[in-house]
Amino acid sequence: MKTSAYLLTLCMTTAIICLHSSCIVRAGYRPPPAPKAKVTPAKKDTLTEISWPRTEHDFGLLKQGEVVETSFTCYNGADTLVLENVMASCGCVAPDWKRTPILPYDSTEIKVVFDTKGKSGKHNKVITVYTNRGLYELIIKANIKND
Repeated sequence: MKTSAYLLTLCMTTAIICLHSSCIVRAGYRPPPAPKAKVTPAKKDTLTEISWPRTEHDFGLLKQGEVVETSFTCYNGADTLVLENVMASCGCVAPDWKRTPILPYDSTEIKVVFDTKGKSGKHNKVITVYTNRGLYELIIKANIKND
């Protein structure tokens, strides 16, 4: 008896909800649209970016045993830049850099010394620059010939 009373109540409730819903739909009622979120696309602000005029240097043909160097210039944007670490992919490459923060709109150089002692053939070395605003890779190349 309890089960049939429960089922009857459930059926009546469902019927009332359906009737109510169909009346709302027939009357043309539409719920108000949800407010649209204001979406503004992110603007690329070139003033805050770091720029490297070049990220690769090719020493060309070198004699084994030569020690050569080059430098890479980094131009800073509107935020302070910190070169947290600069690491070379090989012990034959020694990077040197300014360890103090680079002020907005200033520049800095990373000097790279490459020792070809014991090397021969084509070489590509990666210098990874860790900053407070991302990771950058610099590349040096050389073709080293034996004497």
